[in-house]
Amino acid sequence: MHVGETCITSSDSVKNLGIIFDKCVNMTPDHVSSVCRVSYYHLKNIRSLKPFLSEETLVTLVHAFVTSRI
Repeated sequence: MHVGETCITSSDSVKNLGIIFDKCVNMTPDHVSSVCRVSYYHLKNIRSLKPFLSEETLVTLVHAFVTSRI
């Protein structure tokens, strides 16, 4: 792409918020299903900790887990 007199070339990968995205990243149903399945498993395990944690700590743990998966 040309902007004025400058030629800008595309890259094969970019880094944003510490995550590297390549040009082949796609949301195939298999990938989405796998992420959902693994996340559900870990959330069930976090639920088993509920009797041992305060509500504030549990909320922080769930938020950290979800944020790490995004």
